[in-house]
Amino acid sequence: MKTVENSAIKIRSRRRNLLALKPYPSYKDSGVPWLGKVPEGWEVKPLKRLSKLPPQYGANIPANMYTNEDEGVRLIRTTDIDERGGLKEKGVWAPKNLVKNHLLNPGDLLLSRSGTIGLALLIESPLIRAEDKFAFAGYLVRFALRKDLVCPKYVFFFTRSQDFRRFVGANAISSTIDNVNAEKYANMPLPLPSLPEQRAIVKFLDWAERRIRFIIAARKRRIQLLEEYRQALINDAVTGKFDVRTGKPYPSYKDSGVRWLGKVPKHWKARKLRHVLNRIDVRNRPDMPLLSVVREKGVILRDITNKDENHNFIPDDLSNYKVVYQGQFVINKMKAWQGSYGVSHYDGIVSPAYFVFDIQGVEGKFLHAALRSKGYIPFFMQASKGVRVGQWDLSIDQLKEIPFYLPPLPEQRAIAEYLDRETAKIDAAIEKTKESIALWEELRETLISDVVTGKLDVREAAKKLPEAEPELEAKLEALEAALKEKGRAKSPEPYESEYQSKKNPA
Repeated sequence: MKTVENSAIKIRSRRRNLLALKPYPSYKDSGVPWLGKVPEGWEVKPLKRLSKLPPQYGANIPANMYTNEDEGVRLIRTTDIDERGGLKEKGVWAPKNLVKNHLLNPGDLLLSRSGTIGLALLIESPLIRAEDKFAFAGYLVRFALRKDLVCPKYVFFFTRSQDFRRFVGANAISSTIDNVNAEKYANMPLPLPSLPEQRAIVKFLDWAERRIRFIIAARKRRIQLLEEYRQALINDAVTGKFDVRTGKPYPSYKDSGVRWLGKVPKHWKARKLRHVLNRIDVRNRPDMPLLSVVREKGVILRDITNKDENHNFIPDDLSNYKVVYQGQFVINKMKAWQGSYGVSHYDGIVSPAYFVFDIQGVEGKFLHAALRSKGYIPFFMQASKGVRVGQWDLSIDQLKEIPFYLPPLPEQRAIAEYLDRETAKIDAAIEKTKESIALWEELRETLISDVVTGKLDVREAAKKLPEAEPELEAKLEALEAALKEKGRAKSPEPYESEYQSKKNPA
């Protein structure tokens, strides 16, 4: 904890020391309680006075009217805007004739008025090119900013400040969902320096954000690599690629008969899962905690108060749910092809659609690590069938036939202990990196807030900055593209059922 606190102090101090930033010489009361004081010479104007047109609500296009990319115009919805004000890749297209009065132009600012309120998107290059056409949907409000009065990017940076969030929070109207209407946004007070000073602020914040984005992206990439290393370490240990007791390969190996599994230690025995897992079915304990099974963690306690975690219906009567005890193996049979199964650390109940098993003759931790490794998940893919990929159903008969290679019990325990120890180190490194990312994100938010509200003067600093940094921009683009590609969900490719065509050891 001490290390995290020290890191926080160090990172926050960089905000003050960044190019020796200092406050403005003098300040005055803004007349807006949540905004406080602003530099002398700055004005405070409502957003509507900076727009060429009155604020405009977007087009209400029902989903059944959406068309394809070739025949329509990209329709930007609230759900298409990320928290940093970026446009997500995937989207929808609306017929051109239905959105002709809602086409966007460079310099337009969109603000979300309902659902996730306070999201902002600035229509600017390189987001929009001359040949691109965008329209906006009903939960968004458009402000056509006057470039002779305001730098659009400056207003956009203000929408990423803590002060903007305070404004949104204070003006949200709660009904079934929170909303901030166009009139409230139009009357939002905006701290406004001169146009040249706005451009200096934008130049500085663009420069600072490039560096912070690069640092954050590099740390996210580090997390990805650590997670890949963790997965590879587990897979190599549970499939015998090395002996955890020596750190070296085993003396001799034999062919497993399965392409993706490769060779296994010669003394490991092959058993089918029917000899390891004994299916059980106990019910009528609605008083026990509700559990779920997910790909990332295996069996988890289900938070019934969290709407994000409860997409599936939970009945009032849980007496038909299956009982699970600590140490039993549970499979989400509709998601087994993804690796949604594991040994439970909890007593509780699960959906009647899940499979529950007692484990016999195997160290539970070894079984958990092995079956959730990339060496064994393909077997569960093969044993799952269905019309739609997302709804593949695990066949219990084919599950029983999956081969499982087992070292002697003392060796299983040694592997489990080794993985507990080594993955704990990796998990600690991942957690420390996540904490660092959170601190840099805090620095970015605080820096933007302090600069756009005049708490820090960046005029002299901006003069020293380059107009463009193509080398850094190229590195950042490549790094963020790698992160996006790595994080993109992929449908499972069908594996050859070669082990089924061969005589598997019983």
